[in-house]
Amino acid sequence: RTGYKNFENFILAIKPILNDDRELFVICAGGGKFTEKELLTFSELEIESQMLSYQCNDEELKTLYVRSVFFVFPSIYEGFGIPLLEAMASETAILCSNTSCFPEIVADSAILFNPFDICDIREKIKFGLSTDLSCYKEKGLIRLRYFTWEKAIEETRVVYNKIYNI
Repeated sequence: RTGYKNFENFILAIKPILNDDRELFVICAGGGKFTEKELLTFSELEIESQMLSYQCNDEELKTLYVRSVFFVFPSIYEGFGIPLLEAMASETAILCSNTSCFPEIVADSAILFNPFDICDIREKIKFGLSTDLSCYKEKGLIRLRYFTWEKAIEETRVVYNKIYNI
């Protein structure tokens, strides 16, 4: 959750929302247990009881996606962004950074925010909490069709053939 994962900006953005709605929780899947520094930050921001961390297997992760209001991906950079595809496959609405490869992956199937702008992150989360996101879920399922393993294999084969002049 450090560095390019942009967790700190996400926490600063979500703090007032969590303070206003004590029934709302943030669930972090993977990434290890919260660090002492993270726990101290949560305590200082008075959100520690609303921050949950799970180390889960694939089945449990799928359940988290399905049962969530939406999936937030505040990273500044990722090699690809497999969690975006997992969320789409789980019919989960997505809020994510408008950087790296994310806009190309999600196209119009997600709500994009500037990961460097805490106010923008907060406003998009508020929007997500107050809006019917079913159209984003539907668009996600459609968008997911562009990312099949078969297509990845074929495109990789084409690249290798070009490299080796086959």
